[in-house]
Amino acid sequence: MMEFGNCGEQKKLELPTSNGTETTTSLLNKALAADYLILSSAGSHAREDWRTIIKRKTADIAKFGHTVWLQNSIALRPDAVQTFCKDFGACYVIFLSRKRDGKTVGPSTDDPAKKYSDDNKIWLPLQPGLSHVTGLINRGTTGFWFAALEKVEYGSLSLDCFHKHPNGRVLDRFHAHESAYPVHRVVPIRPGPYEILAVGQLSSKFAIWLEG
Repeated sequence: MMEFGNCGEQKKLELPTSNGTETTTSLLNKALAADYLILSSAGSHAREDWRTIIKRKTADIAKFGHTVWLQNSIALRPDAVQTFCKDFGACYVIFLSRKRDGKTVGPSTDDPAKKYSDDNKIWLPLQPGLSHVTGLINRGTTGFWFAALEKVEYGSLSLDCFHKHPNGRVLDRFHAHESAYPVHRVVPIRPGPYEILAVGQLSSKFAIWLEG
């Protein structure tokens, strides 16, 4: 048995794994036990390996208490994420990929974000010294604001354990413009085709708008 829980409670659950061993981190345990959370596609970016990205983002957290992760999913407007997290106690993001050790590819758009807003009205500069926050910067560019982030070297899950929120449709895949979803876990977690790369815990800002 392992300790699980979301941001407000603790549960006892058994987590099935592909090799029958307990390979999860404590943060991942809590994320997998949460009834509501966010699932996001992830991988290498602009020729930077995903492990390197996680390493520098965790260094941000150690130094500044937070890091920012750029994303462009139209399914995750910051105001919707903020409401989802506050209403359901959701504060975890699990990053997934079909391949754990795929080839590091590029080029990708790596425009730097320089300003953020948590209400899309008042804009502030990102923390000086924060490692680069890059990607395709447009009017819809947003980001996660993490207070904790951990690399996960083993483990997988099946997307059909989750329904998209709020439409209730079974999650079966990620799409180019919907690379992350707020979800509701409807059945116990089981291994599947998506490898777990990392898990993050959102701060009280949850999600933000970004500008270059």
